[in-house]
Amino acid sequence: MDFKKSFDILAAAGDYAGIKDALTRHAPAFAGDKHTAATMLRYSRMTGDAGLSRRVAIAILNGGAI
Repeated sequence: MDFKKSFDILAAAGDYAGIKDALTRHAPAFAGDKHTAATMLRYSRMTGDAGLSRRVAIAILNGGAI
C-alpha cells in the first residue's frame, strides 16, 4: 500500500487524528518528494489543524522534520 492510499483510507474513515499522527511520525521521510509532499499538505489541511498544516508546509519547504 502506498502513502497516498493509506491517507485515503484514514480520510474515508474520518480518522483525522490518525492522519495527524501519521504525518507527524512519517512525513519527514517523504517531505522531499514533490508529489507526496502535495498529498501530505492536502491531508494536513483536512484535519482542520492550522498549526499542523503550517508545520507540514514549512517542513516541505525546508525538506526537514515536522
